[in-house]
Amino acid sequence: MKVPNERDFLVYASPMQRAYAVDNPSFLRTAYVLGLNDRIEIGFVPDVSDIVPPWPAHEDSDFPQSEREARVWALRVSDYSVTPNSRFAGTSEKIALLPRQSAEPRDEAEFGVVWFVGTSEWEGIAAELGDLCGRTSPFGDFIRFSKLAGTHLHRFLEERFLSSSLLASETVDVLRRAR
Repeated sequence: MKVPNERDFLVYASPMQRAYAVDNPSFLRTAYVLGLNDRIEIGFVPDVSDIVPPWPAHEDSDFPQSEREARVWALRVSDYSVTPNSRFAGTSEKIALLPRQSAEPRDEAEFGVVWFVGTSEWEGIAAELGDLCGRTSPFGDFIRFSKLAGTHLHRFLEERFLSSSLLASETVDVLRRAR
């Protein structure tokens, strides 16, 4: 379901290591979470193209023991995520998510969506997310989506995320209600 882009929703970015309670936060030091309208989160996870896809079949939701395992884990617990992969750049894929450890149920099916971007696009997005982390936070320090105009991040959100038919209906409803 696609989102008509007529809303100027709130946006924040945070280092992923702050968003997840992890045993070794340094494993996710170059990963980010982008929040949209304080309800939707997109994980931005560095390159794991040497190991996925295909996605591991195991359902182990314990936190992994290496940076590479942590990156795959982060993709497998995020409803929405983005990662560089030159072979699959420009595509998206539904993936099976790991079971949640909390009693909180998922909004929809046990599937997430991963968008693959090219390496140069990733470098631009990652730099912009790093900058955005210094100006915003999930604790009330937001900017409006329109303030991202002209950036790699805005282009990705506009052209790939918001126009995706893979968004959950609840995600679309939240974004449609944005002011």
